[in-house]
Amino acid sequence: MMAVEDHKHQSKITFHLLRLKPITRCSRRSNLRHFEIHQHSDRNYIYSYTCLHGTLWCLSTAGHQDLQSLFSLREGLEMSLPDELWRWILELGVETSCLTYKDLCCLSMSCRRLNRLSKEDVLWLKLLSFDFPTHPSSSSSSIKQSHKSIYQIRFEKDKVKKLLAERRVVLRIESQIHEHTRKLHTIEVQLEDENAKIKAAIDELKRLRTVKEASTALKVWQPEIIHTRQKQIVENCSVPVDFRINALEMEIKLCKQHMSGFLKAREEENKRLEAAKERLSKVKYHPLQSFDVENESRHSRRISGKKLKRVKHE
Repeated sequence: MMAVEDHKHQSKITFHLLRLKPITRCSRRSNLRHFEIHQHSDRNYIYSYTCLHGTLWCLSTAGHQDLQSLFSLREGLEMSLPDELWRWILELGVETSCLTYKDLCCLSMSCRRLNRLSKEDVLWLKLLSFDFPTHPSSSSSSIKQSHKSIYQIRFEKDKVKKLLAERRVVLRIESQIHEHTRKLHTIEVQLEDENAKIKAAIDELKRLRTVKEASTALKVWQPEIIHTRQKQIVENCSVPVDFRINALEMEIKLCKQHMSGFLKAREEENKRLEAAKERLSKVKYHPLQSFDVENESRHSRRISGKKLKRVKHE
């Protein structure tokens, strides 16, 4: 490959890939991914480049700490390394899953040379086999297309499938929320019915107790007017008072049991409904969209605050 005799370190070759960001910020990134290759008999020197899902920077040999000098090193190393070494680096990154389709696309925007090398069919053929192993091999109709175009087509199809799957999950959770809401409405109606039954039973129980008191009062001497009134109350009741009172008391107890069961069921359904809403919010959550909504709300609040200040000053 390439020999550099003025380097002292000899053991293995460590490669890193770096995002297209200012080099002074690379120390702040925590998602560096390193991979190592054991030295071959004719490779006795260490080279490094950094991978953060983006553009390839051949930085410096091991032990180089001056970040400011990396700017001057980058252009020289990119032009000094032959295409064979760059091709080998790219193939190695794809084979070790350190380079994805995003990385190759970012590499193609860095310079013309890497744009040409990152479009080679060998790289995209390997990415096809890694990212879409279940797809059948390219047919004769797709031979005319480049592997990058085939990858793009399959990627778009896979993206549509994922979006449809996410949509199905959202619809399933929304149907669950609708079902929980319907059950809650049914439970509320049942609670209202039981409550109405209890009120009617209590009113009738009060009336029957009045009848019972009147029948007891008939046995005692009273003025004629009061006696006649109590006699009318007793005669209007065609059902035996004691039996009806016992039946109403049992009915009230049964209604209370039903209401306690409905209250427990309503509480459980409320918990299920809240859990389903939380799942739906997690599924629908999108960081960028949520950030835009928050910015819009803040902007609207700021504008309304300014308008209020203007009105106060006026």
